[in-house]
Amino acid sequence: YSPLKGSLNPAADPPLPATILQLHYLGERDTVITKAMVSANIERQPRADLVMLEKVDHNCCWVQLWPDLLQDLQARLAVP
Repeated sequence: YSPLKGSLNPAADPPLPATILQLHYLGERDTVITKAMVSANIERQPRADLVMLEKVDHNCCWVQLWPDLLQDLQARLAVP
């Protein structure tokens, strides 16, 4: 991978308002974006969840997973 130039770093910004639900999906086998890299930023957000996906890496299986991930998001957004 080439280094990113001029990209934004969300960890440098203040936390988002608690009215914004955040879901961060991460493959447990991802060695490019690791849990250690994102955990601190996610933990400081008032309504952020990290969802670890088994047997998923940086490239594998995301296209197949998106329908289920969108259903998960829809269920989390459903009004009780």
